Amino acid sequence: MINVSGTHQVNASSSNVWRIISEIDGIHKWHPKVLHSPLLSNNPTGEGSARKCEFHDGTSVVETVTGWKEGESISMVLTEMSMPMKSASTVMSVQATGVNSSTVTIEMSFEPKFGMLGHLMGLLVMRPLMKMVFKQVIKGLDTYIANGEIVDVGA
Repeated sequence: MINVSGTHQVNASSSNVWRIISEIDGIHKWHPKVLHSPLLSNNPTGEGSARKCEFHDGTSVVETVTGWKEGESISMVLTEMSMPMKSASTVMSVQATGVNSSTVTIEMSFEPKFGMLGHLMGLLVMRPLMKMVFKQVIKGLDTYIANGEIVDVGA
């Protein structure tokens, strides 16, 4: 497994950040690469809730919540991926650092396809790329919280 994480400050209270990230089918509002995020489960929050992230480039991934710590973190397993991964899971967490500031962390563990070559590509290409994407995602979250407008760069 390859692990990657990104941590960045957000100019909002942890409760405000949590309100946004816990809206499972709302990720398209602040994730700059997600075009749509329809809910796939009957329950919109908590363990077992699921969404399909449809990206601007035509690819997609299904994310199912496997862990839910109210006000703190959401753990997910990724399936039906277009990405060259055998398996992947993520955790997104928020921690207050002040009245109107929070630290948001995204952690991912993944196992690339294609054996040793895939593992090497995972270390040299995929991990740095994911780190960059995490920064863009958290920046999108910060922007959405600040102005309430959907972040949609399509890149």
